[in-house]
Amino acid sequence: MDIAKRLREQAEKHPDKPYIIFKDQTITFKQAVSRINK
Repeated sequence: MDIAKRLREQAEKHPDKPYIIFKDQTITFKQAVSRINK
């Protein structure tokens, strides 16, 4: 079972659900994608 793939699938189902990414930041999947795509 690929954990990263499973997390991404969950994030795509619930794009506005907050995810703890790193340190003290809690951001949503949409916010993470927008940061990556900058």
